[in-house]
Amino acid sequence: MTAPAPTDVYLRLFKKCLNERVPADRFESLYTQLHARTPLPTTLIAATLLSPELVANTADPLHLSYVSQLLFRDTLSLSCLLTALHKTAGRAALEQDLFLALAAVVRTSRPRSAENVWTAVSALSEWMETVMASAFEAGRLEALGELVIALGSNEDAVRVLGEGVGRRERRVAFQTGLTGFAQYVAVQNPPLAQRLEELRQMQAASQSPRMARAGQGGKKDAIDGMMMGLGGDAAVAAGPVAWTRAHLFIWLNALLAGKPQVDEEYMVGYLFSRYKDENNELLTDFVVAVIDVMACAILRGEAPNVLFPLRSFVVNKVPLLLRRLCPGPMAASFAISQAFARSDVTSLMNIAPPLLDPYAIGSNSSSDMFSEMSINIQQEFLFACALHGVISESDIQGILGELPLGALPANGRYNSQVLLTDCMMDPIRLDRLVEEEIEAMDGNSGAVCRAIFELIRQMCVSRETMPLHRVCAVLTRKPASIDVMALFVKPAELLQPLCTLLDTWRYEEDQGEYQPVYEEFGAILLLVLTIVHRFNIPPSSLPVPPTSFIPTLLTTSARPLDELDETTSTQLGGWLKELFEGEGISDDLLSSCPPQSFHKLVPTLFSQSLAAVAAGVLDLDTVREAFTFLLEPFLLPAVIAGLLHLSHHLWATLDSPASALALLTALLVPPASMQPENKQAHTTVTALIAPHLLPPLRVLLRRGSAAPPNSAAALTAVQAAPIVARLPPARPSFDELTAWTTAPLSTALTNAYTSLLTWSNPTGYTPRLLVAAWRILGAVRVLTILVTAAAAAKAEGTHAPGAPEDVVVAMAQSALPDGGEGQMAWGAALRVLHETVGAGGTEGGVGEVVVGVMRRGEVLERGYTPKGVVGMGEEEEGGMEIGMGMGMGNGGAAVGGMANMGGMGGMGGMGMEMGGSMGGMGMGGMEMGMGMEGMEMMMGGGLMFDGMELS
Repeated sequence: MTAPAPTDVYLRLFKKCLNERVPADRFESLYTQLHARTPLPTTLIAATLLSPELVANTADPLHLSYVSQLLFRDTLSLSCLLTALHKTAGRAALEQDLFLALAAVVRTSRPRSAENVWTAVSALSEWMETVMASAFEAGRLEALGELVIALGSNEDAVRVLGEGVGRRERRVAFQTGLTGFAQYVAVQNPPLAQRLEELRQMQAASQSPRMARAGQGGKKDAIDGMMMGLGGDAAVAAGPVAWTRAHLFIWLNALLAGKPQVDEEYMVGYLFSRYKDENNELLTDFVVAVIDVMACAILRGEAPNVLFPLRSFVVNKVPLLLRRLCPGPMAASFAISQAFARSDVTSLMNIAPPLLDPYAIGSNSSSDMFSEMSINIQQEFLFACALHGVISESDIQGILGELPLGALPANGRYNSQVLLTDCMMDPIRLDRLVEEEIEAMDGNSGAVCRAIFELIRQMCVSRETMPLHRVCAVLTRKPASIDVMALFVKPAELLQPLCTLLDTWRYEEDQGEYQPVYEEFGAILLLVLTIVHRFNIPPSSLPVPPTSFIPTLLTTSARPLDELDETTSTQLGGWLKELFEGEGISDDLLSSCPPQSFHKLVPTLFSQSLAAVAAGVLDLDTVREAFTFLLEPFLLPAVIAGLLHLSHHLWATLDSPASALALLTALLVPPASMQPENKQAHTTVTALIAPHLLPPLRVLLRRGSAAPPNSAAALTAVQAAPIVARLPPARPSFDELTAWTTAPLSTALTNAYTSLLTWSNPTGYTPRLLVAAWRILGAVRVLTILVTAAAAAKAEGTHAPGAPEDVVVAMAQSALPDGGEGQMAWGAALRVLHETVGAGGTEGGVGEVVVGVMRRGEVLERGYTPKGVVGMGEEEEGGMEIGMGMGMGNGGAAVGGMANMGGMGGMGGMGMEMGGSMGGMGMGGMEMGMGMEGMEMMMGGGLMFDGMELS
């Protein structure tokens, strides 16, 4: 039998690896073994690897990864691959994707020798001549241009080309080809032509000393000066450019935690500031980060209320961002293919629907055939990208490597203006948008959210309160819809018309019934309070004057009777009388007390009732029965203020909490007769205040047999599954706080930094750790821990230059909690640390890291300033505010505990003092004593620690 030709052996290996989907690293190992046993010239290997017999016109992402791996390892040269591809030119789709794959490798790899650079230049010149001699599709043309620019951006290639001695013919040929190519491209793609022209003109920067000595300094050479997108002087000052995988992962996690800060202008500007003109790396790294955030959240076992907005971000928001970031469909297709190859996309497939359904927990709804079908977020994302023109629908099969099971939405891509017109003509269309389509995972939620917002705004302006009441009621019952809205409409923008309407609400002169007015007002107010509490928005950040109704309501607490004016005192007496008489609320009372006045009375109403019970004036059962009337739909927003007051009252009466617990249980457990829709709204209300209620209830239960009987029932009600399902997604859980503080919190922070830098356990990271550390330890201490860990990592010498600082920058910028009130911004804390380290020397390389972090942060901030975005924290004058703040002494930033009187955002809470002392801002540990039983620390927005010792 005749032995097979060597090229056939290689071809069989390549085919087998592709058919069995062998990973690139394993493929490289098999290739090395074969090459050691059967050596073959690289030109023949490249021709076999790119032969039409192995790959036809459609590119296989796995095949591209094989080619990239061999080029990256310098096993095959760029010139060999380009020459082999040129011999079978005409496979447009393959050539387009291959050019992009080669560009991604060439941009950062080091050529083996100067000869490799020159042969690559010759091969590229040949390709440019081919392009100009025949009609090239726009995508293939752009891809070749990216490859040319990639070679010109390679530092080692620039140095070789700058020498130029003895290579004049090749330089001239390439210069001529580049000039003609730029002119040819200008007709189809002016932006790319501009980049090529800049490449041609930037020649002086790459002129080598040898060329200068040879008297060649004045010549305008097309190859010289091809360093592009390296950031200029600012990037040089910031140190080596490092694009760690962890940076965008941390950044995205922070933007999506709590109040979403995913404004498109901010995100696009940040990415361009970081990557400059390196579009391929930008796109690939961004998609990788998106997949990492979603996959890690799933693997970490996050609750559905956390996973649902993340899924909507991936499917509905990211395609819109990619449309802004991508120069064309082929670049996006290639970037997505590369991102899928680098990340764990299997975690996004075959997901059980209940894991992603925020309403499934505790629900009794029967399953159907559709609820049993598994969810594939990977395909949802790809079809959403195709819907928005980021990629073509035909690209999906090539990216997946198999036939997709999904399809584009039957109604196509929505336009918000068209939806707006449809809803104005057909109110039922609006109902469908709010009740069904806003939470859809088809890529259209952005247009739906913008249409709903515009309709809400118009209804507020025209005071169409009846349809507005219906929309607000649905959104309140489905808080996940509010999370989706926040991805496309800033909460402040959504709140502004609603708050203005509530502030200017007046009775009509010919008003007939008043309860329906209260009900409409209550539905709108309930949505406003849901947004404020869910996203932890302080009154000072609301987009209305501080003296208007909503800011005043949020800062209103119980008042003594002698401070009430005559009108308010009369209204309070009327409500006490009619609530306790149990005959309902009369129209006379409602007409004499506008809804704004009633809701500002609620804390005083609860305070006076509890005082009457304590004095024996009122029976507890009577008060409890009276307050259950607040569960009526038209009074339901009052339950929020009532529960807040009771949570503060519990802290003040831990030794005698029976009255507060009885009222609490009455408000937490709805009657069986309550309508299902009203029950859903009540569940949302309870979930908003649950973080305030859990800590004092846990303190009571820790007393064991001495715990009041009602405390267990109240805790059970607060921890019911439907309540948990509606909790705001950014709050650290009790179990998380306990785990982080079992050892010193600084240890948890250091371990998180190390795992992110080495990318060894990203699944364990959550932005809630940074929020907790920032509030508990303070800004300067957090930065001290991070830069110390980075200095130790730099000393190891095993990380890429600049990588330790890159991770610190991401974590520092991401640590500012929601709202940022009472906290020093990261930039101000970094300057304090810089002054402290400067005074104490730079032992251990800490000073160098601080300087590097400062410069990187300045580059990002200077590159783009977001407008109208609540960013990662604005610098505060003076660096300190009331809250979990910090005081900086003259001798090196001693941090003391401060009392937070009044609760987060002025909600009117019990002040909790933080016991113990915090050590100096040296590099050592810090202790925080928490010695009193039941003492809990305010973490903002109701987040508290049980009495634990942090050491």
